[in-house]
Amino acid sequence: MDPFLLVKLCDLCRDEQLEQRQNDEEDLQFVSHSSVTMNPQYGHVFTFKSEIQAMHDASKGDAGSFADWKKARLEHMKARDKFGNELHAYLEWAESEREDERARLTQVRREEIKKRLYEEGWTDREITGCSSSEWKDLVEKPELMTDRIWASIHPNLLPLLHESREINERADKEMRRQDRIATLERLRQELRAEIPPLVKVTSNIPTGDNRLSEVVQFAFTASSFSLPRSQYPDISLEVPLPSLDEFLAFPVIKNILDEDLLPADTQERFKAVREEVRLEVIDWINKIEQGLAQLWDAERNEIAGDKCGVDKMPADCQEAPIPSELAATSKGTIGLHNLHPFDGLMPQFHITYLSLDGANTTNLFDLPPSRQLLLRADTLFHHNGGCYAYPEIVSKVGAACVLGAGQGANSEEPNSLRRDAEASLIANRLLSRVRRPNAMSAEMDIISRGVILEGLWKSSIAGWADLLRWYIKEKQERKEKHEHSEVTSAPIVSRDREIAKGPFKAGLRTRARQTWLCFYTFRRGSDCPIKVHLRNVHHIVEPKIGLHFEAPADGLAGSDDLNIAPRSGEEDIRCPDLVLVFVSNRAGSQDGSVCISLFAPALTYAITAPSTRAMTAAKAGGKGSKASAARRLAIACAVEQVLSEIAHVSRFSIALEVDDIQRPWYADVPRTAERTAIHIVGLLQDVFELWRAGAALDGSLPSCSFMQKYGSELDKFLQAEEDKRVAEDYALTCQRQDQIKERIVENGWTDRDMVPSPASYIEWRKLVVQPKLLTDRTWANLYPKLVPLLKANREHREILERQQRLWKRIQKMQTMATSLRDELPPFITVSRLDTPEAPSSEPSTSSIPLVSNLGRRDLTIRFSFPNVPELLSWPMIKDIIEEDTSPEAAEIRLTAIRDDVARAVVEWRNKLEQDLVDIWNTGRIEEGEEAPDAKGKGKFVACTTKPRGGRGDVEESASESKSREIELTLPEFTVTFTKPDGTL
Repeated sequence: MDPFLLVKLCDLCRDEQLEQRQNDEEDLQFVSHSSVTMNPQYGHVFTFKSEIQAMHDASKGDAGSFADWKKARLEHMKARDKFGNELHAYLEWAESEREDERARLTQVRREEIKKRLYEEGWTDREITGCSSSEWKDLVEKPELMTDRIWASIHPNLLPLLHESREINERADKEMRRQDRIATLERLRQELRAEIPPLVKVTSNIPTGDNRLSEVVQFAFTASSFSLPRSQYPDISLEVPLPSLDEFLAFPVIKNILDEDLLPADTQERFKAVREEVRLEVIDWINKIEQGLAQLWDAERNEIAGDKCGVDKMPADCQEAPIPSELAATSKGTIGLHNLHPFDGLMPQFHITYLSLDGANTTNLFDLPPSRQLLLRADTLFHHNGGCYAYPEIVSKVGAACVLGAGQGANSEEPNSLRRDAEASLIANRLLSRVRRPNAMSAEMDIISRGVILEGLWKSSIAGWADLLRWYIKEKQERKEKHEHSEVTSAPIVSRDREIAKGPFKAGLRTRARQTWLCFYTFRRGSDCPIKVHLRNVHHIVEPKIGLHFEAPADGLAGSDDLNIAPRSGEEDIRCPDLVLVFVSNRAGSQDGSVCISLFAPALTYAITAPSTRAMTAAKAGGKGSKASAARRLAIACAVEQVLSEIAHVSRFSIALEVDDIQRPWYADVPRTAERTAIHIVGLLQDVFELWRAGAALDGSLPSCSFMQKYGSELDKFLQAEEDKRVAEDYALTCQRQDQIKERIVENGWTDRDMVPSPASYIEWRKLVVQPKLLTDRTWANLYPKLVPLLKANREHREILERQQRLWKRIQKMQTMATSLRDELPPFITVSRLDTPEAPSSEPSTSSIPLVSNLGRRDLTIRFSFPNVPELLSWPMIKDIIEEDTSPEAAEIRLTAIRDDVARAVVEWRNKLEQDLVDIWNTGRIEEGEEAPDAKGKGKFVACTTKPRGGRGDVEESASESKSREIELTLPEFTVTFTKPDGTL
């Protein structure tokens, strides 16, 4: 029932008798409305149509009668709302009581069913596992369990319990199976540790040899083998073991797994068949090796037949070896020019192999032919875009793929396993270069990590196969760039365009990022060695301009002779390993504009600026600071425009002197170009001199690996020195603080005085925290400055200690006050009497039982008690708190005045009650009411409410009002008061 409308309607009656109104309408205060039980739209309430019609009828009369009607209606609605709130609270309480009772009956039924099932032998796990809707329909009911009900539901519970038992058994069985798998996996790892490594390579370099190589000898040369022993770590290639799934598929392991055994029994069974399992693993390894060997031989015959034909032997198809003087590529690109043959200076290794019967041997011919083939450094397989050696290929593709490929599976798929002919050919060439054509892959792993990796400065290379993969990748990228670009002698940037900031076109970007073949640089003059260098080093008999090398762009592109002396006033600015920049006045130019040519092998940039003010200042033969500044500014603009296009310009660049450039001379240059010229374009003078010295000695430049290695070592050295300096400063600082502390204590101060206050923290650290040792002279100057700070520190500490003692004394007082409040008896105690109601033959419609105390617990009201500020204002407590004593002494004094405080609390409460009574009586006298007698007797006034709803009438007769009165029936309570003397 709706507590405000006092009706309970179905949907049809609700639509007939009620209507929705917005809850902010002003007329709703004169009619009953509610949204408690029925659900109107958001922001709406339900009200009676009859009451709305009655309000409209009343508004049709005169204004005086309508005003009287609204006044009477407001009084009626106040009483109606009060009654509705009480009724709503009662209905909610009654509903909660019913829900609690239902929950209690359901719990009793559930426990009774569990008890009976326990007696039949069912476990708690089997009972709690039943959570289906059918089980809840049978068990979760607010009805008590009887023998008759048990007999009816018991047959329906048994199938559900059996199903729960089966589920638990399957779960337990699966859990035991997982435990067996975990045990077998642990035993498989132990078996891996027992099997010796497939190949173990140990360097023969003496253990105590810690010789360091020179900085210039990090290339792959004979002198590189003076590297320390740490460059040649021992390598062990573990045998490829079957994966867990393949291991569990072995018949002897599968029998153990299929049996329902505990982990301990599983381990015992495995120990009994351990030798048989080891033989199974060795047989599996032999099958893998035979499959890979068959794949290698089959595809080798196919490649030989396709390439040479049946009439030629595969040896006739070998390509001619590449020249040993082939130039290196830039920035770590692999080149074979460093791989010169070594006259017996290669490191020697001790190699141990795993024979077919599981024993170790040092004789390679004790191994089966398949294993001899797979362990070679030039036996490589291709899978998923990379080349891999044995046994790494097994872990990449899996045993199933290996066996399938060996049995003639389809190898035309892109990611299928097949022989890598290209990687094998490259590996064969590299092995021939180092005079180890029959080297093992593990042996080359040591060489790759110890020598080749250092020479290439490629930290991601981890071994022989990784080196080959990276080499093939770089070679493919270079081939693709060469196919999509056409290198000519024409300038990339037009001579007619002005210097302007902006990216190059996409077509030019590819050309600008070409890999350089050589870093050789030369000076222009009568004895230019460029052609000799190309002929002797690169085997180019007839070098041509624009195809094999580049000339300056100032009219020499079509000339075949570089033996031209530099013009007057021409500057030759060289940048090692990167770009050559020639700045000169253009031949035949009318306006004397500056021509800047940045060129490298197969790469030329020519930029002119006929209309830029900064450029036109440099006239033909012009001299002076302004002309020189404009020329240098032109270089800065050109470099700024091409820096982002050259991939190898991050390490070296050109140093420009832009300090003397005046603002009017570069007003038209973007700020980005100016900033680039200052910060990006910079070359240390000592590095440049080092480059010039190296070029003068051997006619070539130091390699990128040398500079990178030198820079890396220098960076590590500087970082170590900086860490050492910081550690020394910290040690000196701590030692200085200890010295100051010792001397301060000798002068009568304490350690606590050295804790700086917030006001003196900065000044204290400036004087004390310094990486300098304390001397007598320093102490004589320092101590007078420390004395004021020590006094300030002591005063601040004393203030904090006083505040801390004050708060502790207040806490002691609060503890005493709390204990006093808890010892006082309650002011009023209200206990509800649960008296059973007499059953009624028919429901009562004239009275509705109501309760004002909805809780089922007793209600206790305590006396008023003074708060902390009021207690602190009492003289007896104030004197103790304000006195600067220890908390223990304050507690003793508070305990001594405990009784006095209790009496003061009673007096304070009596005075407070008397003041409230006086205020109440004064208010009643002012309103004209009769004051209560001296004994404080009062009178209970019964109230009746006359709700109206659904009738629309305003005036009712006395008999009608009396018949509609609703009696308020309150439950009975026992109220206990406390007398002034403390008794109840």
